[in-house]
Amino acid sequence: MTSTPDQFEEMLARITLTTTQATRIESAVSGLKSYLASTFSLDDDEVFLQGSYANGTAIKPRPGGEYDVDIVACTGVSNQTTNDALNSMAERLRDNGTYRNRVEPKERCVRLRYADEGSIKFHVDVVPVRLTYPNYLEAPKRSGDWSQTTPQEFAEWCETRGERFQNLVKIIKRWRDEQQEVRAAIKSITLQVLVSKCMSTASDQAQLVVDTFRAMHEYLMRPGIPAIYNPTLPSENLSSRWTLYNCDRFRKQVEAALDTAERALAEPDPDKSQLLWKEVFKTAYPDSPMTNKVDALNKRAASVAKGHSERPRDRGWTESLNRDYQVNITADVYNNDRKTLLSVNIQNDHMGLATGWFIRFEANVTSSDDAKVWWKVVNTGEEAEEAKDFRGHFFKAEDRSDNDSPLVNWERLKYRGRHWIECYIVKRSTIVARSGLFYVNVI
Repeated sequence: MTSTPDQFEEMLARITLTTTQATRIESAVSGLKSYLASTFSLDDDEVFLQGSYANGTAIKPRPGGEYDVDIVACTGVSNQTTNDALNSMAERLRDNGTYRNRVEPKERCVRLRYADEGSIKFHVDVVPVRLTYPNYLEAPKRSGDWSQTTPQEFAEWCETRGERFQNLVKIIKRWRDEQQEVRAAIKSITLQVLVSKCMSTASDQAQLVVDTFRAMHEYLMRPGIPAIYNPTLPSENLSSRWTLYNCDRFRKQVEAALDTAERALAEPDPDKSQLLWKEVFKTAYPDSPMTNKVDALNKRAASVAKGHSERPRDRGWTESLNRDYQVNITADVYNNDRKTLLSVNIQNDHMGLATGWFIRFEANVTSSDDAKVWWKVVNTGEEAEEAKDFRGHFFKAEDRSDNDSPLVNWERLKYRGRHWIECYIVKRSTIVARSGLFYVNVI
């Protein structure tokens, strides 16, 4: 088993809000709470935080995303409709010059958007709740009804679960946010309760993550949509709002994460283990020393490889690019047996992949009619040079035994180096479209 305590500690540091960011958010929240208290004549305990900030599970948004803060204000009254409560809150916020241009009415709250301030992009959601007998809080839904809510009790429940639980939730939440397919498939409160149900007693962070994914997968394999009840409001099934489609999407992503995490934990080679964890957590996981070598890959060998690359004129081709023909490459990464999908649609010049893995390249062609699809792969680096396997010739994917389509080309990652692949559309000895170089860094 490969130990990775330092990397997980660094990941937690990377996804946790910095002091500067937290101070900026707290400043905005403090001013808003004061305004709400004064304009609605509320006591201090009638305006409070809820959600991840209050629960101790706040994380930075992924690159390009924004952080959300939730504030509860006890401004609703017993005979008020949900629409009236939300509209009244929006009107009061628009009365203040600081908030007037930030207001965005939402289904269950009024949003104030703070764009790129204090090194973080964030918004604040204000929820106008009402107090009902005997001391229940109810939250509104626009054009709907009031529903019971327990934000303070849930925050206290999270605190009693301890720092170990809160850190695990941060890690699993960031994993969710990094997965394009499940980013919106499960709400944070539902995920937190599911993590609580599934976390083991393991002290090692990597083992704890694997155990949690495994238990989550087993729980989600129950027929239909498994019930996940709010621990502070037992009558509320948090998964009742889940669609079968979103539940199934989440289940499949948990299964894929479990498979990769198990192999990362079992992998004896530290470098390959770190690359596998990187495939699970994407940008949140720190680069390994091997990953940092990508920019220093052997340039001399790359130059030699270019000298071995077949040129279009060697085939008797000319190049005349035609806008009617377009082609680009997408690439998915699979494990050593070409069966388990590790990463979907990796980016050009991906930070680092391991030898032995496979990549399934696919050419996306807008028009081809009688044109042919050709590929070219160029290997670089000392290992390819020693093996005299720079390649660099043009070929059609269907001519290789491991491909069954001219649009799909499988490649096994044999050598460390910065390699590239390109796709060409050739019509009667003329190149009418080319994808451009797609770089693959094998470390």
